[in-house]
Amino acid sequence: MLNFYNSSIIDRNLLEESFNAIQQRNPVEIITGEEKEKLYQQTISAIRTPNETKNFSFENLFKIKCSAGNFYIAQCAIDFGYPPSQMGYPTSTPQHILQLIGIAKSNIDLGNTFIRPETKVDKFLSHFMNHDVIFNQSEQFSERYYISSDKKDIIRQTFDPLFLDGISTCNDLLLATKGTEMYISFSSALSAEQGIMITDVFSKCTFLSKV
Repeated sequence: MLNFYNSSIIDRNLLEESFNAIQQRNPVEIITGEEKEKLYQQTISAIRTPNETKNFSFENLFKIKCSAGNFYIAQCAIDFGYPPSQMGYPTSTPQHILQLIGIAKSNIDLGNTFIRPETKVDKFLSHFMNHDVIFNQSEQFSERYYISSDKKDIIRQTFDPLFLDGISTCNDLLLATKGTEMYISFSSALSAEQGIMITDVFSKCTFLSKV
């Protein structure tokens, strides 16, 4: 059963819509207890939350098993408490957002790697700096996304066209690795389509751990 603790009607509907979209693609197992806490502690130590965050939590955690391997999708709540107004006084209404995070394990150490949508500034600086990793085998990815890594050679060998093309069809996707840990998130708030995007990308990941 989904957790709707302290959820408003709007949040509840959004969480249900997100869950329904995910389970349409693959069988979903709702994770609770020790396994959920372990994944939470791993994630909170790996990701950056906004400076004004008062609390970051897993509202629901799902485990998806597919032919590529196993991965998780977490419905997260970011609580900002009572942020100050433009006048500097605390607001009377608490603020929070819901977001989605995909969590997986690679069978290869991918170092510290980050993928995000490419900006015009990135395209300009690429003529003068060599931070971006270029993938000639996926022109669409290279056109839409920027990738930096401290293990460029490993990334070029591991990220095949199937995986890169899967990412390039997504909007606003952020992917980060920390060794063998992999995380997919979005800069925008939770939407039902995000779960489908996470599932599509991880299902095309030939280097996903089976554990």
